[in-house]
Amino acid sequence: MVDKGFFIAFCGLFLLIGVVFILVGLMIFRVYKHKKEVCTSLTDAIVVDMHINISTDSDGTHSKTYAPVLEYNVSGYSYRNFEGTHSGTFEYEIGQHIELLYNPDNPDEFIIDNDNSSKTMAVIFICVGSLCAGIGIIAAVIGIAVSLNH
Repeated sequence: MVDKGFFIAFCGLFLLIGVVFILVGLMIFRVYKHKKEVCTSLTDAIVVDMHINISTDSDGTHSKTYAPVLEYNVSGYSYRNFEGTHSGTFEYEIGQHIELLYNPDNPDEFIIDNDNSSKTMAVIFICVGSLCAGIGIIAAVIGIAVSLNH
C-alpha cells in the first residue's frame, strides 16, 4: 500500500506544477495580447545580428537559443533591439528584411508581424499545466475513493 503522506505530496506537487505552468502561460499570453493591441504601426526592419543565449543544464549539457537583432527606423530615429522570443534554431538570416509592428508611443516595443511563437508557447504552457493539474486532481479523487472503500 502507498504511504498516505507520499500520496498527498504527489497529488499536491502535480497540482502545484500545473498551476504554475498555467499562470506562466497566461502571463505570456497577456504580454502577447498587449503587444498585439499597442503595436499598430508597420515598418520594415533588417536582421543585423543574432542574439545567442547559452545555458547549461544541471547535468552539464549546453543549449543555445537565438533571437534576431533588428534595426529599424521610426520618424528619423534608428532603433536596434532583439526580439524577446528565443528559439533553438536560426529562424531568420542576417540581412533579411522583415516587417514588424511597433508601438507608436514607444517604438522600442515591437512585435514581428505574423509571428505567433509567443502565442504558441503560451498555449503549450497552459496545456501542459492543465495536464499536470488534471493528473493531480484525478489522483486525489482516486485516492479519496480508495480510502473511503477501505
